[in-house]
Amino acid sequence: MIDFIKTWSKEEFKLYLLIYAAQANLVEEEEEFDSIEAKFNKDDINRIYKDVKKLNDFHRCQIIIDFIKSNNFDQEELDNLLLEVEEVFKSDGKFDTMEQQSFYMLKKLLKV
Repeated sequence: MIDFIKTWSKEEFKLYLLIYAAQANLVEEEEEFDSIEAKFNKDDINRIYKDVKKLNDFHRCQIIIDFIKSNNFDQEELDNLLLEVEEVFKSDGKFDTMEQQSFYMLKKLLKV
């Protein structure tokens, strides 16, 4: 397990997922981060962003798997997270192939 996630709350995990979504197509669109900034404070965004910016995709997925395993999520909570992730993907008016593939993968990972 990546150590810094041991101290994350569920809200911080949600922030992580939204940042993950904003970076999914390797282009950080302003509209996507605007939608995140509307829900979270800038300090939390910067802290989570700093923690994960150098991780590769394997480690980013492992964070998702590990956090879900070590916390008590029910499927309704995970489904609600997916809805918020989808909002970020679509916030710039596009939902390109890389974003669609990332969303499909997240649907598989966010199952209990």
